[in-house]
Amino acid sequence: LISVKIAKDDQDILLSSYNGKCLRFPLSKLRLFSGLNSAGVRGIKLEKNNFIISQSILKHSLIDMSVRNQYLKYALDNRKNNTSKVNSDFIELENNEEFLLSVTTKGFGKRSSAYEYRISNRGGKGITGILTTPKNGKVIDCFVINDNDQIILVSDKGQIIRVNVKQIRIAGRSTKGVSIFKIPLEDKIVSISRIQELNV
Repeated sequence: LISVKIAKDDQDILLSSYNGKCLRFPLSKLRLFSGLNSAGVRGIKLEKNNFIISQSILKHSLIDMSVRNQYLKYALDNRKNNTSKVNSDFIELENNEEFLLSVTTKGFGKRSSAYEYRISNRGGKGITGILTTPKNGKVIDCFVINDNDQIILVSDKGQIIRVNVKQIRIAGRSTKGVSIFKIPLEDKIVSISRIQELNV
């Protein structure tokens, strides 16, 4: 058992794996089981030596692929030019946008828009959520994050660092991420904690 979370029928589930593959599907695709002893149904088809490391609950946003791509390009241009121009066609998409933080065992990570992860049927092989290589390692965690959150990373040798999420670059799915925590080659990240923004 990896994770148990409360979710609603109008939300999506994102399953993330050790090798960087992800699958997003509507919760409504999971049938309700009456017994606690049932084995459940397949969420994602895993390759050999791969396993699930996390699940995230996302807002369901069924938007046309062309509109989604236009919005992602518009958001990328805004970040590149450090502007905050407003396109009235995208206000609702912008207000509902969520971001996922992926972190690897070698201390690399990136933020990606949840719109990058298309909604599929359960049981598929998934799509790339982050590229995993010998340099950046395997995925240790993937979860929803807000701009004003912080994360704490801990290595297997007891090193610890606290990082503002805003310092981590927003990038597309098929990228390796950037170095968040420089650790020796033989070390690896074993734990990540999210510190959510407090509304005081």
